[in-house]
Amino acid sequence: MIKRLATILLASIMCLGTVAAVSGMESSAYRVAISLDSRNLYAYNDFSEGYAVIQIGFATGSHNGIIDMHGNLIQSVRFYSGQPFSEGLAAGRGIPVAMGDSSGPWGFVDTSGALVIPFYHDAVTPFSEGRAAVGIRGTRHTGAFNMVVHEWGFIDRQGNIVIPHQFEAVTQFSNGLAAVAIRDEAASANRWGFIDLHGNIVIPFIYDNHEPVISEGLIAVQQDNRWGFIDTQGNVVIPFEFNTALPFSEGLAAVSRGSGINARWGFIDRHGNEVIPFEYESASSFSDGFAAVRMNGRIGFINVSGNLAIPFQYDNVHGGNRFVDGLASVSLNGAWGLINASGVIVAPFIYENPIYFSEGLAVVQRDGLMGYIDRSGNVVIPIKFYGSARNFFNGLASVWCMEYGRMFIALSNETPTATPQPSANPQPSSWAVEQVSAAISAGLVPQNLQSNYAQAITRAEFSALAVALYESINGEITGRVSFEDTTDINVEKAAAIGVVSGVGNNMFAPDTHLTREQAAVMLSRLTTVLGRPLASQPPTFADNSSISSWAIEGVGQIQAAGIMGGVGDNRFAPQDPYTREQSIVTIMRLR
Repeated sequence: MIKRLATILLASIMCLGTVAAVSGMESSAYRVAISLDSRNLYAYNDFSEGYAVIQIGFATGSHNGIIDMHGNLIQSVRFYSGQPFSEGLAAGRGIPVAMGDSSGPWGFVDTSGALVIPFYHDAVTPFSEGRAAVGIRGTRHTGAFNMVVHEWGFIDRQGNIVIPHQFEAVTQFSNGLAAVAIRDEAASANRWGFIDLHGNIVIPFIYDNHEPVISEGLIAVQQDNRWGFIDTQGNVVIPFEFNTALPFSEGLAAVSRGSGINARWGFIDRHGNEVIPFEYESASSFSDGFAAVRMNGRIGFINVSGNLAIPFQYDNVHGGNRFVDGLASVSLNGAWGLINASGVIVAPFIYENPIYFSEGLAVVQRDGLMGYIDRSGNVVIPIKFYGSARNFFNGLASVWCMEYGRMFIALSNETPTATPQPSANPQPSSWAVEQVSAAISAGLVPQNLQSNYAQAITRAEFSALAVALYESINGEITGRVSFEDTTDINVEKAAAIGVVSGVGNNMFAPDTHLTREQAAVMLSRLTTVLGRPLASQPPTFADNSSISSWAIEGVGQIQAAGIMGGVGDNRFAPQDPYTREQSIVTIMRLR
């Protein structure tokens, strides 16, 4: 352990992976969990799967390495230009040919730092569903220029080529399918189709373009400059008659007719029927029951019935143009703020950046400095970091301040860990034993949830329970919604049927603990997709005023149906964590 004394701003930093105590830097709000500059380390990526790729050294002689969530530097083969971990492997470049050259070949290292797939490939993507796309560099002569292109194939986790190099462009696998393109030289264009994990053609190469996600079992594809929808077997479900199409969300898809200034957007259902008229200048997908639409140059929000819920008054909207857990980031007169589902301002329009949340906090910027606010708009980590602060993942956020350089911070009252810590109660509480046993017997509880029942459940774990119940009644969910921070198939399935949604910027925050009000809303959505929608009833708890506006309806429905109750003294405690055993018991009440 090394102790370093500094000014009144810095009391001490204990390096070499231990927690640093910081004084004068609002340590009551946060603490330095991992100091980097003091160890000649520089953050390169956020943590992923419990590890982060970092830069060791600066300028001449620098290379990349790996740290764990306690700041321990893992000895590894030297590599460069590393990517985040995915499915236990991270891509990195081998030693470049010359200093400053970034063209070294790519390979993969594991979390121990061992090189498991040699530095050989000219281009790679992260692993997904046991496959990574790898490319061979080539050139194509176009007029007076030679353009660099890649011929793509796929490898498995052992580095074996399982699908030969033959594609002009590729996407990652999701739900057993990957969109890939071959070159149509006669048309000087790519033609897209879909293959399975073994390289078999599932959907032929006949499409001009496609949306990157399979949503609610359908894929938006373009043919002859018109968009329509196919299913995962390639059958045309909605004909090609739209100028633009977005993926389905909450049973509706935003599509447009016309082009340029004459383009107008509306919404169709899964049968292609017009549900909301084509009258908007732009539109987004539905989330939390709302969609952002533009009219006369201003943004407003409509509900699923097409009624205007929040007036046309904003310049822009962020976070996939949607509400997430009851909040939307919108801009007015060039400044960004937050509104709730009633249109009430939650965070004032004073920020220079769009706002999206991860693990309950969001980065905000004022006068070039960055800090963090909570979901009520309160500044919880002071706005003082220079030019760089990133969102929290697994309890850590990468920040930079002029005095002390790059570091990872954590909230003062939280200890980041790669995996949730077991609770002191490995068995169900007496009141839950019967229902938990029945759920396990019915195959509704994954093995990893069959212990530590009093532990707070995560968003991903709750998704697994919801999917298990749904599939036990209605069969397998074929749709998928992908997120950048998880490849958990249950998360993708639960999002596809509309039970869960992301937290913004295509993130899901799978390891964030679920609150009671969030659980109520998800359970309400689950009853709807199971074909058993609940009647609207206002909640009758003494602490109703503490329930978020976006959750009021769901809490009332779940209370009236007897699915969830209070915690005593007629209180609901909406912000308290929801436990594994509570989740299992309430899931059983939906059978």
